Amino acid sequence: MRYEKLDILRWIAISMMIVFHTNYVLLNIFDISFLNFSNSFWDIFGEIWGCLFITIASISFMLWEKKYGDKVCKRYFRYSIFLWIFALLISGFTFIFIKEQLILFWILHFFSISFLLILLFRKLKLFNFIIWLIIVLFHVFYSIEIWNNYLFILWFINNSFYSADFWPLIPYFWLFLLWYSSSLFLYEKQILQKILIWEKKWFIYNLLKVAWRHSLLIYIIHVPIIIVLIFLIKY
Repeated sequence: MRYEKLDILRWIAISMMIVFHTNYVLLNIFDISFLNFSNSFWDIFGEIWGCLFITIASISFMLWEKKYGDKVCKRYFRYSIFLWIFALLISGFTFIFIKEQLILFWILHFFSISFLLILLFRKLKLFNFIIWLIIVLFHVFYSIEIWNNYLFILWFINNSFYSADFWPLIPYFWLFLLWYSSSLFLYEKQILQKILIWEKKWFIYNLLKVAWRHSLLIYIIHVPIIIVLIFLIKY
């Protein structure tokens, strides 16, 4: 069964991501101020589209699990390995060619680890997000002196740490688990299906199918395309 409203959310996230990265490339690579909003606006804008992707990914995982059962483990394990390999290539490329824009733990890094973790935590069902909530609250309210950045993927960093884009497991994996658990509860109560199904389809829905069916590919290639297009226009 196709959940049309989930597709529309995916399209919104893709569109916001492209706008965000277009502005980022213009400002930080070409030194062009075009969409002249405040830094705090763009920080919030970036958080929104990233968290929207996390929401969509967690709900999608739950739906795959309901449809295929334990077979979901094999699919998502291979998917995680693929994402991790590509994420490492991104980190390596930025380290070699544009070190000032070094990316250590991008949202693709985050998803590659999160999809592996959810294969372990899914057995806890509705209660697993509570464990990570405790971890998040502990890290936020209990001051820990960090001497190095070896555990940066868990958000244990000091002032010397830098990554042009950073999506640590704390707190974002808790958000992943929160949406997974919530959507699981709503699905079992037959509520989620009613929320996500859209009986009345717009014509534009069919036109945009290609985008959300290939959202990962768009995520992978959109930044290089943006850089090339801006370069061609500018020079």
